[in-house]
Amino acid sequence: MLLGVLGWRRLFGGVLLAVVLLHTSAEPALEVDVEKTPLPDAVPEAFESVLSRHATMVLDAESEEPLISFWMVERLRLAGPPTDVNAPYGQISDGTLLGIVRIHEERRDFRNDSLPAGVYSLRFAEQPYDRDHMGIALYPYFALFADIRNEECPDVITEPEDLFTLASKDMDPPHPRSWNLKPSGRGFEPLDIEEDWEDHTLLHLRLRAFISGDDEEEEETPVDEDDEMDVRIAVVFEGVGYF
Repeated sequence: MLLGVLGWRRLFGGVLLAVVLLHTSAEPALEVDVEKTPLPDAVPEAFESVLSRHATMVLDAESEEPLISFWMVERLRLAGPPTDVNAPYGQISDGTLLGIVRIHEERRDFRNDSLPAGVYSLRFAEQPYDRDHMGIALYPYFALFADIRNEECPDVITEPEDLFTLASKDMDPPHPRSWNLKPSGRGFEPLDIEEDWEDHTLLHLRLRAFISGDDEEEEETPVDEDDEMDVRIAVVFEGVGYF
């Protein structure tokens, strides 16, 4: 028997409701919390002086269990004054430590590779400008993961090969795990979660920064007289690139 107009409306209304429910149940709501939290035991002692003691945690809103915990650097090292505090990436040297992250449950990285649960350092890198890497992201800036058990000190890793080797060690397949970084701002505040940006989910963070001299032994120079220069980054912690 053919359905009347009202019957079709009821049928499609039921189908639409079912789709919405399935979609929302597959993507739990997220929250952000900041608490004073001890660093993971695996973090080397040499890192303790440069990391915040407050963890920024992305939580499952329903269970309130942490999914990702960040301990960012107390002060981010910049090579020079940023032209845009919402996108300071041009003044961050490759291999610079951004922070420490604990992945509480296995996730996927920006390449859609497995990112096992564990504790990692996050180090800045600009993607190589070659055929294999071009076009995978709108912004060529990344945070590379390195198993903290393979780290020794928080200094900048200046040699690209050393950084790649560290970030690839014990990874299967043997390629650095990474999250994309994009400019912050656009109406979002630090600790905001931004969803549905090019099918990605981002966490907006504020970091204090200083300008380092050319000589590593030179005293750190504050960005301004009050040493209160803030910069922002946005970390894509869900979603993959354009492969």
